Formats: sequence, C-alpha cells, structure tokens
Amino acid sequence: MNKRGLTLNIAPLVDVVLLLIIFFMLTSHFIEEEGIDLMLPTSKTAVQKAASPIVVSITGEGNVFLNKRPISIKSLSFRLIPILGKEEKKEVMVKVDRDCRVQILVSVMDEIRKAGAKAVVLSAQRDERE
Repeated sequence: MNKRGLTLNIAPLVDVVLLLIIFFMLTSHFIEEEGIDLMLPTSKTAVQKAASPIVVSITGEGNVFLNKRPISIKSLSFRLIPILGKEEKKEVMVKVDRDCRVQILVSVMDEIRKAGAKAVVLSAQRDERE
C-alpha cells in the first residue's frame, strides 16, 4: 500500500472568505451622525472638555433641541427632570447659535435650572485667529 500524506488545500477557502469580506464591505451602509447645524460663537479662552451626555441646542431661529430631538422651551424642564435624576454630575451643555436671541437663551437656562441642573456649560468654538 502506498500511503500518501493527506493535504488540505485551503486556497479556495481563502478566496471565499475574501469575497465575503469584499461583499459585506460594499453592501454595508455607513450612517452619518445627524447633527444640528449651528454656528457656535468663538472664544479665545475656550477649553476642550469631555462631552456632556445631556446637550441642549438652540438654533439661530430659536428652535430648541434636547439631545438632537426638537422640544419646546416650556416642556424642557419636564423632560430634563428624569434625565438629570439619573446623572451624577447633573450638568447640561448648551450649544447656542451665535444668531440666537439672548432672551431665548435665558428662558432655556431658566428651564434647565428649574429641572435641577447643578451646572450649565455654554459651548463655544476656539478662536484660532491671532
């Protein structure tokens, strides 16, 4: 009897795996994170800070968003109370468009304080011109 060593040819397996990888790369959908288009004011003393999980955004037209979802100013404190109850730091970041009226910002900050926030952080972009 002639005993030949058994060999396993894995070249077709490698081909199939590579074809599957290419297929999934071409057919997968990459989702771009939606954002609210704001023109943040600039500041020479702005410091980079870790993102706060609670973000209130105000557009130049006065539209208010809580974590990227539209909300009215009057219902803001009602919606923030359960969210702030779970947070240890009780900090809210406010991103305001530079064209927003100050009265809208003050009203939003009042609602945030009413909800029990310990700190309100205003967001700005660092002014690179110097």
